[in-house]
Amino acid sequence: PLAVGNGPALGPLTILGYARSRQHVLGRTDACSGVLQNALWRIACLAEKGQSGGPVLYGQGDARRITAVLVATTDGGALAVPIDGWVRRQLAKASAQD
Repeated sequence: PLAVGNGPALGPLTILGYARSRQHVLGRTDACSGVLQNALWRIACLAEKGQSGGPVLYGQGDARRITAVLVATTDGGALAVPIDGWVRRQLAKASAQD
């Protein structure tokens, strides 16, 4: 399992997901960067339709952690929503019940 963490939109970011063009193969794009725009991250990394809902990881190697979720593809990039406090609290509650 990957940890949930914090990180800036600037990156380094990695996006993961199952694109429509290869639905049964997990796609991965490294070395992405982004900017914060109206509470969303605009990520300058090629994403395909179908990858929405996939994690955005911040960091490199074993230090990577989930910091956002892809919500849309754009021409030549993607939009992501950073993981907020509510999601973190729900994950903490779920972990406490295990």
